[in-house]
Amino acid sequence: MKIRFGECPSRHWDYCIVGSGPAGMTLALELERLGQRRILLVESGGGKVSPDHRALSDLAAGDMPHQFPMAEAVNRCLGGTSTTWSGRCLPFDPIDFEARDWVPHSGWPVAPEDIGRYYDAAGRYLESGAACFTRTEAIPQAPAHIVPGFEPGDVTDEALERWSPPMRFGAHYGRILEKSRHISVLTGATCTELVQGTTRVDEAVVRTLTGGQARIRAGRFIICAGGLETTRLLLSNPSLFAGRGGPPPALGRYYQSHLTGKIAKVRFSTPADETVFGFDRDGNGVYVRRRFTIAPDVQREKKLLNFAAWLDNPPIYEPGHGNAVLSFAFLALKMPLISSLLAPPSIREVTTGGKGRPWHLAAHLKNILAHPLATASFALGFFFRRYLAKRQLPGFFLKSGDNVYGLQYHVEQAPDPDNRVWLSDERDALGMRRLGVRLECTGQDIDSILD
Repeated sequence: MKIRFGECPSRHWDYCIVGSGPAGMTLALELERLGQRRILLVESGGGKVSPDHRALSDLAAGDMPHQFPMAEAVNRCLGGTSTTWSGRCLPFDPIDFEARDWVPHSGWPVAPEDIGRYYDAAGRYLESGAACFTRTEAIPQAPAHIVPGFEPGDVTDEALERWSPPMRFGAHYGRILEKSRHISVLTGATCTELVQGTTRVDEAVVRTLTGGQARIRAGRFIICAGGLETTRLLLSNPSLFAGRGGPPPALGRYYQSHLTGKIAKVRFSTPADETVFGFDRDGNGVYVRRRFTIAPDVQREKKLLNFAAWLDNPPIYEPGHGNAVLSFAFLALKMPLISSLLAPPSIREVTTGGKGRPWHLAAHLKNILAHPLATASFALGFFFRRYLAKRQLPGFFLKSGDNVYGLQYHVEQAPDPDNRVWLSDERDALGMRRLGVRLECTGQDIDSILD
């Protein structure tokens, strides 16, 4: 049930959830399932992404925590960033929770099982299936190893990732929320202030881009606005920590990113058609993909951060790969009229090598014209599986005839209190101070990639 701005002060809510991304929306639906009745879900944006609402997430001038502007990394709309990003699903590894003597500031205050017991429920909301993240559990009929003759030891190939359809929470669960008798949704309202009562927060102030303002009263406030925006809201309300010696020292610190990229090319001497590459499907039709990981005992012995890698296509922007389909994909992602339908801007930029890289148009066209039928066949098949099938193909991967692949990695980033966010002097359209960001890699981060 949606409500118009201004109606929210007329009642006292049991729960007010700020943020309607996967976390906030799932929590609202779970609370209703457990018998709660007066639930308000507050979303800064509207039903669709708008530039004006996205601009509220911009960082202070000159600060960019990742490779891309925040406008390409986050969304303010019903469903949050699920509107943009794909559906790769992975569990935390047990070693992630450990206090490791070679990783300063490591160790979590919760155990793996404290989080693991929610994986199956999360899989239901994401439609990614049961929490089976090993080859033996999910696809026991598949070849035992990625490459014939591979012998697990320091490196193993049993782990896999699961993929949701992907799940666009706004489109999928928005219809359920409209019919809900117990969940109300307030859109276009940005929470800017939390008002501390005697023992807890009992009011929130929300504002609109058109100048509207309202106060929401609730028994419980739950902030699900994402890591950066939740931190900004807490830093912007220092009165919450009055009498407690100020904000917790860790608030805004230990900021981390996804350290990922292609690190090498690998060539296998085994038969090319026996290399496990691309996606498998489990017994329920969920797409899964195999990964190489470093055994926990090896991480401890060599004092490494957690690391995973998987086989990938060669860079599609380099026409020297000689592959007609890869050249076709590159040109499609560079075409202004259709590229926005194929992938988000940030993914397009990474895949095509960045805005400053030459196109080499003639060389890519030469690749395509050498195998026009194969290119057309792939394009039609991929379009159907990617855009028309109920469960979308997560991406495209082509077997290499010469058994040469790129090696894509993803490595844990060491906790560093100097990597942090803070309130700058710049303000957004609602008057909130924008975040400044410091994010740098340490020698330990780099060593864990190269070692």
